[in-house]
Amino acid sequence: MDIQEVILRILNKKEAVVEYQQLKDWKEETAENLKIYQEINKIVEEGSNIKDYKDYNVESGYKRFKEQITPKSKSWMMYAAALLLILAGGYFMLNKNTTTESAVPQEYLAETKVSEFALNDGSSVTLNVGSELRELSDFSKIRNVELKGEAFFDITPDKEKPFRIHLEEGTFVEVLGTSFNIINDGTNMQVVVESGHVELHADGKVISLTKGYAAERVKGSIVKYRKQKDNYLSWKNNTLVYKNTPIATVLTDIGAHFNTELNLSQVILKSDCNLSSTFETKSIDQILSELSKLVQLSYIKKDDGSYSIKDIKCE
Repeated sequence: MDIQEVILRILNKKEAVVEYQQLKDWKEETAENLKIYQEINKIVEEGSNIKDYKDYNVESGYKRFKEQITPKSKSWMMYAAALLLILAGGYFMLNKNTTTESAVPQEYLAETKVSEFALNDGSSVTLNVGSELRELSDFSKIRNVELKGEAFFDITPDKEKPFRIHLEEGTFVEVLGTSFNIINDGTNMQVVVESGHVELHADGKVISLTKGYAAERVKGSIVKYRKQKDNYLSWKNNTLVYKNTPIATVLTDIGAHFNTELNLSQVILKSDCNLSSTFETKSIDQILSELSKLVQLSYIKKDDGSYSIKDIKCE
């Protein structure tokens, strides 16, 4: 893996998902790697916010970067120099539409499939289908975005620049560096923390959430609770996992995952059949076919795309 090329592609917004994963793995290998990447980001911000790249002090920036790295990282000196020369020459852009005055805030839309991308601060975002993320700033001084739909965030720490995700009017989530899932689709509003710590600002209150906790709006009020491990990230992980789960719950969950109506008969709703299994979420037809073999599930697919689940024989 040529990590230098990967970083440059990501900083230029030309990365592929696999390249972002390579960078993420590399940053997590050592504290030194993370420090190097953060220093490159600082250099990038200095260069991307000056009005005239010709006036950028390449020598000063390179000297500062050189002081931050160890002898083992000498190869990075050459890379830093190259990066600074790009900045000084005016060819570095956060996206192809960027002017020399500032980076242009971008909009991201996952129209037909789940989309994963990196923001210019190194944070990663995964958007669920039909979701939209809009940058509200160029991240030079503040990191503000707006979310409509569902997304999973893995935020790069920066104590001087808290990261804010704006949701409903007057509601936002603020973090320093953590990972979490958010739903804000006009009907539901939910925040689930996977790691670290976030603050949900809503209704004039600040709700603190740590790993394993969630908050959502229920009947107009924000409710905080401990989130049991379930399949709320199935849209991202493409996997549904069940352990001794009632079959009615399994089927309801499957229908929600695929946004497909499953009409359950009274036989299904009253069944005492529990299921322990893992499904890859390639298609609802595939999962129902597997279930028909596991528990002799009987179902009919209707012309409108919905399903009628009739009977079950669970041993």
